[in-house]
Amino acid sequence: MSDTPQGIGWWQASDGKWYPPQGPPPPQQGPGRSGCVTALIVVGVVIGAMFVLSILAIIAITFLGRSAEDTTSLETGGAVAEPQTPAPQEPQPPPAPARPVLDGAVLGGAASGFERELGQRALPGSESPEFSTYTYLPCEGRKRPQVSVTFLYGAANSVSFGPCKPRVLRSLSEAEAEAARYFPAGTKKVRDTVTGDGESARVFQSDALGGVYDERVPQFRDCEGNPVPPGTFTLVIMENDWFMAPGTCP
Repeated sequence: MSDTPQGIGWWQASDGKWYPPQGPPPPQQGPGRSGCVTALIVVGVVIGAMFVLSILAIIAITFLGRSAEDTTSLETGGAVAEPQTPAPQEPQPPPAPARPVLDGAVLGGAASGFERELGQRALPGSESPEFSTYTYLPCEGRKRPQVSVTFLYGAANSVSFGPCKPRVLRSLSEAEAEAARYFPAGTKKVRDTVTGDGESARVFQSDALGGVYDERVPQFRDCEGNPVPPGTFTLVIMENDWFMAPGTCP
């Protein structure tokens, strides 16, 4: 390189210098072009890194979701548990409001007690889950048996008696002597009275009978519907028959 040509073949370059015939020096790149290339490379690397991170995030979410399903499947025996809607329950019938807790052929007792002491029923009578009527001690040549018992929810609710041969009951004491075998345990006399039809009656009370019916069966009432002490029952005489039932208005 020289400021003036030194011989044949020397040539002048753009920098004003003279160069020998072997050729000019390699061109130099300007600083502006190198900076752009570097910026493009950095942007490409950032975009590539973001793309790779996005792919990794999708893979991680998919893997975690499958792991949760597998865990639930193992806990529920191999199947994903689904929310179960409880089946509606059918309404249960209320308990029977009467309980034949008394033993034997007594007011408030069960039909089995009457059959055990009086024998088989004389007539089929009427029968339903709530109310039934059975008769016992038939009379020869007479359709009506001597004893008729109504049952309410399985407990004797009334007892009536009429002898096979006609007779006249002269007093409540005479009727009580016959009816006493059907009295519940612990029966005590309360008072004598007269029914609305003018019939003589005697009121009794038994704690044992008071435990047979609960408050849903209003058996212990007077003729106006007012409550009387639990276990109250009344014996009524009707010429040659007698009848007894809970309450004071049989």
